[in-house]
Amino acid sequence: MTVCFVSHDAGLGGASRALIELVDALQNLGIRCRVVVPGKGRRCDKVGLGAGRCFKRPT
Repeated sequence: MTVCFVSHDAGLGGASRALIELVDALQNLGIRCRVVVPGKGRRCDKVGLGAGRCFKRPT
């Protein structure tokens, strides 16, 4: 199964940290995750998803 999350913010506030924890937990269960974030921000680096799994959309 693959789950795609679309985030409204690329910052590292409370909701973003919760998303990172959720992605980590799901990956540990063998679920593939994809994350779409706004073009600016650091979340793709922090989520721990390799290339092709975290996508930056134009703002």
